[in-house]
Amino acid sequence: MIIPRRAHHRFTLAALALAALAYAAALTDARPAGANGWEHGAIPFARLVEALQTGSAATRLRAAQSLGYRGQAEAAAPLLDALARPEREAEVRAAIYRALGAIGAVEAWPALNRCLEAEALTPVRAACAGALGGLRGTPRAADAGARLIGLIAPDEEPLVRRRAVAALGAVADAAAVATLARLAGAAAPVSDSRPAVAAALAADPTLAARAVDALGATGARAAGQALAELLTRAEDAATRLRLATALARIGAPEARVPLKRVLEEAEDPRLRVAATVALAAAGRAGDAADADGVRKRLADLLAAPERAVQYAAVTALRDIGDAESGAAVARYADALANWLAATDAGAIAEAPQDALERLTLLEAALRTATDLAPAAGLEAMARSAQARPIPRNAPHRLALADALYKVRRAALYGLGYTGAAERAGALLAGEVGLGAPDSRLRAVAARSIGVLGRPDAPRVLTAALRDEAAEVRWTAARTLGYLGERAALEPLIALFGDDDSRVRAAAATALADLGAVEAIPAIQRRAETEERPPAQAAAADALARLKRLRAVGAE
Repeated sequence: MIIPRRAHHRFTLAALALAALAYAAALTDARPAGANGWEHGAIPFARLVEALQTGSAATRLRAAQSLGYRGQAEAAAPLLDALARPEREAEVRAAIYRALGAIGAVEAWPALNRCLEAEALTPVRAACAGALGGLRGTPRAADAGARLIGLIAPDEEPLVRRRAVAALGAVADAAAVATLARLAGAAAPVSDSRPAVAAALAADPTLAARAVDALGATGARAAGQALAELLTRAEDAATRLRLATALARIGAPEARVPLKRVLEEAEDPRLRVAATVALAAAGRAGDAADADGVRKRLADLLAAPERAVQYAAVTALRDIGDAESGAAVARYADALANWLAATDAGAIAEAPQDALERLTLLEAALRTATDLAPAAGLEAMARSAQARPIPRNAPHRLALADALYKVRRAALYGLGYTGAAERAGALLAGEVGLGAPDSRLRAVAARSIGVLGRPDAPRVLTAALRDEAAEVRWTAARTLGYLGERAALEPLIALFGDDDSRVRAAAATALADLGAVEAIPAIQRRAETEERPPAQAAAADALARLKRLRAVGAE
């Protein structure tokens, strides 16, 4: 991000404080199955399973990622079947293992063990180690923890060891917590693990810091006690920051005194932010009755004078992950959206540092509201989606224009999940959505229209197939496929004449999603004449899927 030179130091300091508190993502090696655009419920489960069998490795990869993201238990069997075929692409294998871990598939235990014993590629073995963490709460949890503890031996590859440490944080049983505490340097070790732990630390000193992060992920009272004990002894700011960040995820009452000491002594704004949030959460562990109090303290921090503390509170409420937390963040987003709506572009450009900080906070709040309480965020999203052109004639104005774009994108994305078919649908189909000059925003609006499920979505998206921007055309095509909109059959076939190969590929995939066996001749011609390999592969995959479907129908 480019900012004016005179504001550079101050804004960078705030940005560092904001970034440091994104602890859920930044301080772990865990790699959960992630969203990739196929994750929302409009895609039938059966189509994702079918995609695991295609000839395109990229398609199989996305299907595995999406099945893991959705977390449906019935995905375990087709994922294990895909491994047994066998799956020859290492990246796809790793995605399948991660998906099995995300699902918590206890039936994957034999496959994960075979992977750790026989897999030749270190990144795939590391994915299997991480997947063992998903067995928390299953009958195999203790076995998974013991297997992970064994992987910390110094003869293992560093990547596997580090992923095993992170996965122990997910398993979170007594043995896992005790091993992590020993790795982190706390007391209360498991006696028979001392030699192995000492050897592992000698081979990889970074494991101590990684163990602190994993202790924070456990949510265990014993982990909070270990972290509080470490914080009592910690002197350097970097160690204190890591410990306070981990404690913020647990909320250990034992940490109140050392956290107050940190707040009194710390000069680093990142450390002050972490300690503030950890102190606010200090009553959470082991005391369910205090959950509402913790949420209220974090919600109160949304009004703190330091914007870095506000950002940290948004992150902490997102970590709690319930609707009440989302509603608190939605109210906060509403206040920021009101500021944005009441401030003209000229005033924003005159105070770039202040505006950039507010816009960063608004984007984070909109994303959190989308995840936790999208209906509560409707008004904030509606106001934030409005266009506010900023002249791009100076570096700081370029930065502001980029920040405003991110806010609008988050708002348009969130509107799809609000369930407000009339209000949100009108915005998405209107000038702030599909009518926006920026094609990237039009593409987001097209996707959100599909997610929202408004009755006129097929008509609106069919019209978007004629958009001047290829990104919008291919997004509309894929979304029509997700929706199963057979009325779009002919317009989708017409896209085989599109100048952009990505649009042609999306049309082929959408026709397969529709189960449009009558499109087989057109797809056959496209597969035979397509010159771009990705589009040719998409046509071939669609053709194979539809021929299988026709064969099943004939039976």
